[in-house]
Amino acid sequence: MDNTKSEYSRTTRLAQRVTPGEESDLLRRQAGSLICVGGSVDLPGADTTMRMLVATLRRLPGRIVLLRGEHSSDAIGTIEEAADEIDPTNPIQVVSKAPEGAIRIHVGIEPDALIRVIPERYGAHLIRGSSSPNLAGYPAHALGCMLAAAFGAAEVFAEMIAAFPSRRNAEPHTAWCPVAVSTDTGAAPDLAGPITLDVDLLGVGAIGTAVVEILAESQCEGVIDLVDAQRFARENIGTYSIGTAADVERKPWKVDLAVERLTSRPSVTAHRHPIDVRKFVDAVLHRQLPWSRTLITTFDNVPARHEAQRLWPDHLIDAATGDTFAGLRHSAPGGACLMCLLPLPDADGSSVELLHDRTGLPIQVLAAGDEPLTELDLDGLTESQKSELRPHVGRLRCSLARALGLTSLDAGDYLPAAPFVAQQAACLAVGRLVAVQLGLNVGFNDVQYDVLVGPASGAIRSRAQSKACYCARRADVVAAVRAELEADLR
Repeated sequence: MDNTKSEYSRTTRLAQRVTPGEESDLLRRQAGSLICVGGSVDLPGADTTMRMLVATLRRLPGRIVLLRGEHSSDAIGTIEEAADEIDPTNPIQVVSKAPEGAIRIHVGIEPDALIRVIPERYGAHLIRGSSSPNLAGYPAHALGCMLAAAFGAAEVFAEMIAAFPSRRNAEPHTAWCPVAVSTDTGAAPDLAGPITLDVDLLGVGAIGTAVVEILAESQCEGVIDLVDAQRFARENIGTYSIGTAADVERKPWKVDLAVERLTSRPSVTAHRHPIDVRKFVDAVLHRQLPWSRTLITTFDNVPARHEAQRLWPDHLIDAATGDTFAGLRHSAPGGACLMCLLPLPDADGSSVELLHDRTGLPIQVLAAGDEPLTELDLDGLTESQKSELRPHVGRLRCSLARALGLTSLDAGDYLPAAPFVAQQAACLAVGRLVAVQLGLNVGFNDVQYDVLVGPASGAIRSRAQSKACYCARRADVVAAVRAELEADLR
């Protein structure tokens, strides 16, 4: 694979949002970085986390060295093979001592490392500096391994590009459980058995492939239907969590890549649907395809989300990214649907007017789109408005429309992206899937945070159904559709 600008352009464009510099300069800065990855062999989940971390870092520019430590030759070989399949032109090097000047990241407690990550149960810890928090030592689930890897890759990225301090995680210790939506990694109990799948995954892009990778590494059983109308292409190698250099050449359907990864577990049955969301939804409503009680959607535009909502499942788990933000919206019958949570913009209103109506920010503030949002801009707003906007302080004001869902950009638009952002959104989605199976009443249906700053800075809210929305006005129609679809399950 050619290590050129085309593979890294989306990640480099993302870098321009959080640090000064031309795209070419930022690319050179990343490509010249040396990253040293190590891990503790006695830490549960360390090997899986290291493999996920190295694979994610290999999708970014930069050189990677792997500390051999006490890892077995098989474990080291598995990590090397995974990285080489992604980019055979830039192989990782296995060393016995960390090189001078390297960005050191360690999976486990290692005082000499700049960045330390630890998976624990369904969550993860990110530790910087000399902090040594007391950990409960819960066994690591694959979900926690992915979150730890994504935490670590985000920190490495911020180091490589020298991100603005305002766009960095300032906490010496960050802990997060995407199942309980809590800073307590032990807040969610263990599942009594495997994750049971009866799920439709709509969208096998950056977030969708990360969902697939988590599930493929988890104890799972059941059926999953995969929907995406696109083939894997060169630009996907730098942002997805599955797909290799060889896949760039053979151009498989994205659903086929996902089926191959998931069916490595014989307990999982995966069905492919290389069609767009409207065709899939129509086929289900016309009884040509089975209805599932749970949907996971990973779209980057509002109309596609509304299409999925027409199926009115028991649980619609919507994972999203925007800039460096990861988010989750969860719709269930009787509560806010995605049309409530993400109403389509009024075609007669400008984006500035829409943002003013939504946020309360003055028109003159929003009109200066190339200026960053500041804390002073929030003066005079309600506490609810401040809560929604505070996670966006430091970002350009022009990015607010997308972050708040007030845009209907088509999925083909060229947007900045990075795998560690999509992976954290995927962790939120799988976390909610696990919470549903546990019967855990999390209470939050709208979660959003900046992955470079950390979950503690995020907006975590419970939003009510809009009485003006279709789901409330036509609740009888929604109930009738659900009853007809449920009849086919009996």
